[in-house]
Amino acid sequence: MNQRPHRYPITLVVTHAQAAFQEARTHDVQNGGIYGARGAAIIIWSEPWSGPGQEQVSDTVGSISLAWRTPDAAHATVTCLEVDASWTLAEVQRHLT
Repeated sequence: MNQRPHRYPITLVVTHAQAAFQEARTHDVQNGGIYGARGAAIIIWSEPWSGPGQEQVSDTVGSISLAWRTPDAAHATVTCLEVDASWTLAEVQRHLT
């Protein structure tokens, strides 16, 4: 996995960031979705893991990293978008909406 980082400082109200992480958990790659919410990052996969070994077929598109409680307790800041070498920044950015 060769990812290119892109600084992408966007500040969100913390409730919006929490909702995005909840949405990623709801649409987790192991539950038929394409996301994996891990700590302070949402990992984006090319396709769901529909069965055992499927993670070997699905490619990582990229990830969205957050800094919680930044700049203060009421906010979170998107700090970086990482894009896998075979994907584009636009393909990761579309997951911000």
